[in-house]
Amino acid sequence: MGERGLSVGEKISKLRKDKRLTQSELAEMLDISKGYLSQIETGVRHPSLKIMKQLSVIFGVPVEYFIYENAEVNDSDIPEPIRVFFRTRAFSDRDIDELVSLFEWWRERKREQ
Repeated sequence: MGERGLSVGEKISKLRKDKRLTQSELAEMLDISKGYLSQIETGVRHPSLKIMKQLSVIFGVPVEYFIYENAEVNDSDIPEPIRVFFRTRAFSDRDIDELVSLFEWWRERKREQ
């Protein structure tokens, strides 16, 4: 996608808009207020690791995407049903950790094929 040089908040905003989600919809998925999400997207506040983990599941990107400046995303190989599943479920922190691990395992298997 070529997000080099974008801040964490700008990356979140871009991913949200790419998925055609409103701030209200994404905030609800994250169980945070729309105002808090707006502050994250504008750089006033920084997302917690918990929020970054949730975002990685929702958008199908590795957590590193939000942390490293030069990280890029290519989610074209993630099937739409998986993306929909992650967007429409509420997960505990433990669930998120397990799902991220499973997703990373799946992604490595795809690369090996």
